[in-house]
Amino acid sequence: MKKLNYLIALARIGHFGRAAEACHISQPAFSSAIKHFEEELGVTLVRRGQRFMGLTPEGERVLLRAQRLAAD
Repeated sequence: MKKLNYLIALARIGHFGRAAEACHISQPAFSSAIKHFEEELGVTLVRRGQRFMGLTPEGERVLLRAQRLAAD
């Protein structure tokens, strides 16, 4: 559930560093958790460049499920 909350925070805030801060973890740990989550799922969730560039279509689908789970 923690990784789902990280994805929700990243999508809401749109910045790795500020999302990490909101989740009370370091930015490197946050980025690593997102990367490991992608590896677990076998898909890329986040479009990356010099900064956060949004979610991939797969990331959007996972985000919707994560938001539903968080709401329940």
